[in-house]
Amino acid sequence: MTVMRPSRIIEPYKSKHIDLRLAGHFNYFYQPQFALGSNKLKGFECLLRLSHPETGIVEPGRFIDRLNKSTIWNRLWPVMLNKVSVEQKRHGKALKLAINVSPNELEKGEKSIFLQCFYNMAKGGQLDATSIEIEITEDFQIKDYEQVNCSIYMLKQLGAKVVVDDFGAGFCNMVAIDKLNIDGVKIDRSLINGIDTSEMKQTIVKSLVSIANVKGCYVLAEGIETDSQRQMSEQLGCKYGQGFLLGRPSPSFVHLIQF
Repeated sequence: MTVMRPSRIIEPYKSKHIDLRLAGHFNYFYQPQFALGSNKLKGFECLLRLSHPETGIVEPGRFIDRLNKSTIWNRLWPVMLNKVSVEQKRHGKALKLAINVSPNELEKGEKSIFLQCFYNMAKGGQLDATSIEIEITEDFQIKDYEQVNCSIYMLKQLGAKVVVDDFGAGFCNMVAIDKLNIDGVKIDRSLINGIDTSEMKQTIVKSLVSIANVKGCYVLAEGIETDSQRQMSEQLGCKYGQGFLLGRPSPSFVHLIQF
């Protein structure tokens, strides 16, 4: 008798598509964010990681593009938001979390699985939306700003805050900060890398901070890896910071203590 063996689960970066069987193997790693002036913990960004059953932890750079072009998010969002719910119940209101969401989800409006799950869980008391920030990523060019703003309005009505990620990295998010009703911006790590020695990057970041101030948004510097980058970011007006210097991503909340 021939024994049928299950087919091997293909690593996502070796295929044009994400294997649907991997849906149960995604987890969040948590990277801390701090106030640069006081060292007070602001919260954590939820960073998606894949625990591949054969090769171990896979970094998002090896799967995120394919993931965002697939329909697997429809299976993932209920799972990932439930993980957020579990952590909130475990740690209480002291835990502030930032979740990355593609603007593609926000353009879908009421058809978005993310928005449906978030709304239902917040209304049902499973999620504390007031302790959650939604980070709009730049993996999808926004076409319908009116619809995205409607989705943002719904999220903010529930108590969540909305932030533009990778600010300054491209024209797209420069337009977004003008058109979207947001609460904060995260300056792209490419501008923070070398900011302590580059007068041009200092000028750009100072200008971006001024733009954010006009909008009434707070500013967080991403990718801080040295003391000099941290000092310069604070000097130029970045209120918050995130990066390896301040804390690496971890599967647990090891930074829920005073920095």
